[in-house]
Amino acid sequence: MAVAVPAVVAGTSLVPATAADGDESRAAARFLAGQVLNLDLDAVPELGGAAVENIGEDAEVAAYDPLDLAVLETLGLDLGGVELPLTDLIELGAVNQWASADPGGASHAGSGAVMDGEGIGSGGEDFPGDATLNLGDLIGEGMAEAIADVRLELGAISSEAHLEASASAEPAVERAYEVAGGSLVIDVPAIGDLVAGLEDAMVTVEDTVNQLAGPDGAIAGALESLDALAAILDGLAALPLVSVTGPDVTVEVDADLAALLDEILGTPLGEGTGVELDLANGSLVVDLDQLVEGGLNGQEPNTDLLSPEAIAGLTDKVTALLEGLTDQLVEAVTEALRSVGLNISIQAEVSAALINDMLDLSMETTLGALVDGDAEIVDNSTGVVTGVVGPLVADLVNQLVDVVGGLVEETLFGETGVTGTLGETVAPLVDTLAEALAPVGEQLGQLISIQVNSQTEADGAYSVAALTIGLLPAEADGSFTLAKSEVGPNETGEDGDEEGTEDGDEEGTEDGDEEGTEDGDEEGTEDGDEEGTEDGDEEGTEDGDEEGTEDGDEEGTEDGDEEGTEDARLS
Repeated sequence: MAVAVPAVVAGTSLVPATAADGDESRAAARFLAGQVLNLDLDAVPELGGAAVENIGEDAEVAAYDPLDLAVLETLGLDLGGVELPLTDLIELGAVNQWASADPGGASHAGSGAVMDGEGIGSGGEDFPGDATLNLGDLIGEGMAEAIADVRLELGAISSEAHLEASASAEPAVERAYEVAGGSLVIDVPAIGDLVAGLEDAMVTVEDTVNQLAGPDGAIAGALESLDALAAILDGLAALPLVSVTGPDVTVEVDADLAALLDEILGTPLGEGTGVELDLANGSLVVDLDQLVEGGLNGQEPNTDLLSPEAIAGLTDKVTALLEGLTDQLVEAVTEALRSVGLNISIQAEVSAALINDMLDLSMETTLGALVDGDAEIVDNSTGVVTGVVGPLVADLVNQLVDVVGGLVEETLFGETGVTGTLGETVAPLVDTLAEALAPVGEQLGQLISIQVNSQTEADGAYSVAALTIGLLPAEADGSFTLAKSEVGPNETGEDGDEEGTEDGDEEGTEDGDEEGTEDGDEEGTEDGDEEGTEDGDEEGTEDGDEEGTEDGDEEGTEDGDEEGTEDARLS
């Protein structure tokens, strides 16, 4: 476990630089916590992550503790009497754990794909924060016939939490999480049976295509029967003193059917729907980001990804995918065959005493283009041959399209052709697959539970985990979290030696030794020893010793010794 040290955490501090009496703050980050089957992760010190507290310290206290993945290799699971290493179940990329406790009752934490002191999704190459859960060993006999293996594959996982205590209001709490994509990959034996059936069907297709090609193939035989070709040869033979050797008819079909099948199998069916059939790997792939409305991120606290509603939606998507699967596969094979290249060459030697010319006709096209009538013959003939062949080439093209194109269409693409009957081969295999996948949603719910944005609040502590995973939820106790961040309980001090408005030794408006407006020793307007307007020793307008307008010794308007307007001696 990391040792807490004074540090400055990235970001803007919302608290004073010094602590007040009563300030307390706490934070913790732990990527793996809880229980995996019979293994108590919380009892493993090396998985403790980063945990700090600040009790009245002026400096921030922070800890940074990337998870030591080697620790996982030392931990074992007891699965029905079979000991398995934890790494057989959980595979992790590098993950980080950091926590900061500030003065002023504020604290922060981050876990998973995060850099030191930074928030969700900041891990980059240093802390990718990805995870894979291999659940195959948890599959019981009741599921094994339909499901061979299940993997939960997760992209970068992270969380962060922030808490600022307040002496007079509710604390300010911020929690966030992020899961950069996730998939459930389900290996289904029935998909392998479907692929095997397709491979057998493609062998039949390959045999049929091979029967079309070659010098003794069906296409060559059809060409030699064309009236237009016979007319060309007869025209050449009619030339004086000319002998014709041939023709040599070559038919090549450029069909790598094994590669075509690999291409078909390598393209997942149902792309973009949230449920894909990966024929090449024999798996059903469920995109968790499309399983729930709004995606994996931004969900309400404690959202269950495999809720009954989500399972029902998954089942509907699987059903819709399989309903059109036979047609999709037949269409894929048909398009693959249409793209197969077809090369036809017709050559004959035309010779005489001083003549050695060639009949040289060729066509490069595809099976689909030929069937569609998009064909063109290239005439590379020489010498006297060109004068005979030129007017007859157009007729040859027309007959070639009609006869040879018709042969290809009937053999490969017609109702009785290989693609026409392929559906009859594939349909029973798809039906078997549909039966195998019908209960897949319910079986997933028995195998695993997945919750995103897992939040708890207790005794002033606030936590958030990107994910909470439960294994065999109907049988096993407990669950474990991925990327958990926790802050609190935090407190901030009040009533101290700082300036304020309450009674104390500070300057204020209440009774005390300070200057104020109440009775006391300070100068004021009430009776006292200070100069004022009441009776006292100071000069004023009342009877006293100062000069004024009343009887006294000063000169005024009343009787006295001063000069005035009443009885007096004027100079």
